[in-house]
Amino acid sequence: MRGKFKLVPLAIFVLFVCLASVSSESISLAPFDGQDAAKKQYVCPPCGCKGDDEAHDQPGNCPTCNMAMIEKTAELRELKSIPSFLRLNDKVWTGGQPTLDHLAKLKEEGVKVIINIRPHSEHGGEREAAKAKDLGLRYFNIPVVYNQPEDEDADDFLKVTDEQLKGELVFIHCAAAIRVGAFWMIRRVLRDGWTYEKALEEANRIGLRNRPHLVDFARDYIDRHQKK
Repeated sequence: MRGKFKLVPLAIFVLFVCLASVSSESISLAPFDGQDAAKKQYVCPPCGCKGDDEAHDQPGNCPTCNMAMIEKTAELRELKSIPSFLRLNDKVWTGGQPTLDHLAKLKEEGVKVIINIRPHSEHGGEREAAKAKDLGLRYFNIPVVYNQPEDEDADDFLKVTDEQLKGELVFIHCAAAIRVGAFWMIRRVLRDGWTYEKALEEANRIGLRNRPHLVDFARDYIDRHQKK
């Protein structure tokens, strides 16, 4: 009888140890409610502003452009998140402003040359130039002012593209591919012999969106430089 009574406390002790072990495992595995939230970061949707590459710990509005920020995810590194990104052909890709992460992705995808036709002062372009250099990409900047394109800009664009479009993949960008469309249209007519109408159709697909002042600039430049 006494032996049976001695077994009861032992059984209770073993049960207590098992329950304590399970509880401790549950506690260690259960995530703290605020833990995942603390790891999240928020960024401006890639829009070409100076705040594109700045990550923030809290949601809110971008301090640069005031757009509502979004959670930073792996998908934002994908090239499809570049504004107006377009694989124009096997030698030329176009788009709006890439982030620094995009530059690394562009290199992974085979791009060798970056041609940025925004003034550096628009978006902190020095960071882009430095990142491109670190990645081993050839980087060129033609500072086209959106509202005041100049003949010299078009001259430089033709010169740089003449030199760089020799088989290696090139990415040409501005803020939203609007200027890229206009300047690529100039090249299509003057270098590739396209009609103005065909070049304008492609330019709008790139991102020109029939912006009157840029369409007029491109047309005027073409008229004055086209061989009669």
